[in-house]
Amino acid sequence: EFSSADIGTANGILDGVRQLFPNNEALANATLVRGATKVSILDVVDRCKASLAGYGQRSRGTCYDDLPKGGKGPTLVVVPAGGGLPSFAISKYEISVADYNAYCKASKNCKGLGGDPAFPVTNISNKQVQQYVEWLSQGTGFTYRIPTNKEWTYAANAQGKQPSKDFNCLLRLGDQVLKGYSLVSVKQGKANGWGLVNYVGNAQELVKNGNGWSVNGGAYTDSMSNCDVSLTKQHDGKADGLTGIRLVRELSGVKS
Repeated sequence: EFSSADIGTANGILDGVRQLFPNNEALANATLVRGATKVSILDVVDRCKASLAGYGQRSRGTCYDDLPKGGKGPTLVVVPAGGGLPSFAISKYEISVADYNAYCKASKNCKGLGGDPAFPVTNISNKQVQQYVEWLSQGTGFTYRIPTNKEWTYAANAQGKQPSKDFNCLLRLGDQVLKGYSLVSVKQGKANGWGLVNYVGNAQELVKNGNGWSVNGGAYTDSMSNCDVSLTKQHDGKADGLTGIRLVRELSGVKS
């Protein structure tokens, strides 16, 4: 353990040991935990292995990271390498109101949001998203971030392994609305071949697109005929009631 005043020294020692043992996963996943007066090295359990790639439809094919104050991070699936991309993990579901409120409670950086805790979190700005991502990364010891457009599209397509088109998008019969009344639970819907749920419809999902942002997959307000993995719109990063998030978590030892 190191005193809080020696945090720079502690980081330097940890980096030096990593260089001596570059293939040691335990050291690669070690993080510094700041207590009231001391900083200690905590070994992080890495449950997201490349061997899980492509098995996200099965409960045993998912993984998660421990949160610093107890509880679990978002449920993740591992996407196989391909399409010019290395293997990576991505949240199986859209990040929910419950996920975000757990962060607000633990970090005290924000007030919890109202609404159904099972629904996707919306009405948060890019700045709030980044704060949540940084908290997850620092607390778990792994790198979380918003997916790039290429990563999101590759994971959503799942090499063509698609369920029947039954998304939470707007479907009318004359003046009667059959689907697309509102947001629904992040867990409601069919998974693609790699285990992603609600990647089309429900909340449109924020992605990094070059130097800007876009939203992919459409929302519940988009017509069922238009709802598709290819549906993308530019986004200004401001909070709105239709935009949610799904996060990438980089795999240990895999360069992005």
